[in-house]
Amino acid sequence: MLTKGVGGVLFLPLCARLGTDRPRGKAAARGEESAMPRSTGSPAQSTPACAETHACAGEESALVRRLFTVNNMMMRLGDRLTAPIGLTSSRWLLLCALGRVEEPPTVRQLSEDALLSAQNVSRMLAAMEDEGLVERRTQPGSGRSLFVHLTDQGRTALEQTRELAKVFEQFFLDGINPEEVERTECTLQSLIDNLERFETKLEQSEESRREAAR
Repeated sequence: MLTKGVGGVLFLPLCARLGTDRPRGKAAARGEESAMPRSTGSPAQSTPACAETHACAGEESALVRRLFTVNNMMMRLGDRLTAPIGLTSSRWLLLCALGRVEEPPTVRQLSEDALLSAQNVSRMLAAMEDEGLVERRTQPGSGRSLFVHLTDQGRTALEQTRELAKVFEQFFLDGINPEEVERTECTLQSLIDNLERFETKLEQSEESRREAAR
């Protein structure tokens, strides 16, 4: 089974190790001292550095805008980093997905891992196949499903992107300690899970409207 990554750079840690300082269960709901010790003084009021820097930080949409900004900048910088070796950010993402699995995935599995439509993935794979990076082949007993294989040239390109990822990560995570990185990874995965549930609800709603229109 494929494991989803975030942007092909931040990989998801074991989230169970995190959040142990947060009370859980009925004890937390009752506010028992064993779950959450009472403070002996007034909590210190502090303003996050980002809120001081950005006037929009208090708005509800600030987080969404920043996520869009991070995504757009990652894709733009990824395109610039990989251009000398004939790749793009999207192709880099597909190579990373292929490099994380032991068995060749189907096009559908690859599209789910990369959070891209099957049509877009098929189009990118066709171009990558023309360039000798991947091969799409059927497998005995799997009908007409196409499985994506890395070629020797594709594996070489993947190794090159791993070196580029080290350079990217050096700047991307500058000034952020490992604990913050892990917490951010878990938070991002929670946001992804929420959006996937939202997408499922939208699909169900759209299907209901189509059924009603028949």
